[in-house]
Amino acid sequence: MCPAEYQNDILWFEYIEGESLEDKYRIAYKEKNESLFCDLLKLHVSLICGNEENSDCIFSNSPEFESIFGIGKQFEGEKGLKISNFDAIASNIIFTSDSIPTFIDYEWFFLMPLPKELIIFHCIKDLYIHIHGLEEFFPLQKAMDYLEISNTEETLDYACKHFFHNVVTEPDGKSFAGTKQVCLQGEQDVQYYIEDAKHAHEEWAICAKNWQDAVKAYDELKKSHKEIEDYWKQASQANAQLNNELLSIQKLLADKTYENQIYQQNIEHWKQAYETVINSKTWRFANKVKRIFGRGR
Repeated sequence: MCPAEYQNDILWFEYIEGESLEDKYRIAYKEKNESLFCDLLKLHVSLICGNEENSDCIFSNSPEFESIFGIGKQFEGEKGLKISNFDAIASNIIFTSDSIPTFIDYEWFFLMPLPKELIIFHCIKDLYIHIHGLEEFFPLQKAMDYLEISNTEETLDYACKHFFHNVVTEPDGKSFAGTKQVCLQGEQDVQYYIEDAKHAHEEWAICAKNWQDAVKAYDELKKSHKEIEDYWKQASQANAQLNNELLSIQKLLADKTYENQIYQQNIEHWKQAYETVINSKTWRFANKVKRIFGRGR
């Protein structure tokens, strides 16, 4: 624990230098390293919970707890922590040059048992407020599932908000801490804007690539459309030519059919005329005369 002194109604913490746990989380996020991020989650939880003796606790609801957190029955019988540093967020854990984790700003300390999941949720969710884009990289619900937090985000978030309302409001209704909290929500450090600009550039690069791909796809589609149009014209011309040829063949067949009918009619006419002649008495008499004169020669 970082040494603290109470002087003139003010709590003074010694300034220490080092790398915060939040900085380590940022590195994992920047490198998109889920394995490292999960390892940091486990480390963070171990620092929040402390030793086994501190975690050997079952939460029991009380009027005092409900007055601070608004609800309590929902956590009855769950695992708890005997002593809790409610504000053990990543930015309040500093690793000094000898890699020893040190807690700073631990004024929200509870000596009564609190639900284990509530403490872990509050400390982990703080990451998603300070690290822009973390939700897209590793969603809060995924972190809750990984840490086996069974309560819903809505239930835990409600308790946290009720806590802040209870803690930051003074007896006279004024709230310096509340005003500070509102101001901090609108204030961002340089790293935030660096990350935000980087995120915007990455999104711009993705949009630019999508636009280029769309233009390329449009050109290919336009080229394919031109080829299809050319094939369609060729097919239409070939189809028209084929129709003309079919019409010519049909006309020729029709003409041949008509001529054939005329021939058949002529043949039938001359056949009937022939039958009429050879069956006539004159024709039979002439044949007899021919036979008679023929034998005489």
